[in-house]
Amino acid sequence: MGAHGRDGGEDVDEQLGSLDDSALVGRTRAGESAAFGVLYERHVDQVFRYLHRKTGGKQADAEDLTHQIFTTALVKLHDLREGTSFKSWIFSIAWSRFIDWTRRRVHAELVEDREAGQQDRGG
Repeated sequence: MGAHGRDGGEDVDEQLGSLDDSALVGRTRAGESAAFGVLYERHVDQVFRYLHRKTGGKQADAEDLTHQIFTTALVKLHDLREGTSFKSWIFSIAWSRFIDWTRRRVHAELVEDREAGQQDRGG
């Protein structure tokens, strides 16, 4: 259960919500998981909309990619350099994941085309 389930939990959420991204990153690095939750809530819709456009409106793919991006961000938060915007960083991860997704799709299509060509030739 989230912070709302404890006495004073809403106060904690309000306090965290008033912090800028840099302070939330610092709190997350210090072990305060609720701080990352605020970063997630603050940026998830923008990241999802970006990926939804990039994937050609493929909702499930955009959702999967968004999940992967925020998981990666949490694991690699120690790599975020001091003074770098969390938003810029999360979108750079989004771009990289989108490129990987595109490469996998192109590769899968090439394999399907090659297999279809072999079947057409009786092989």
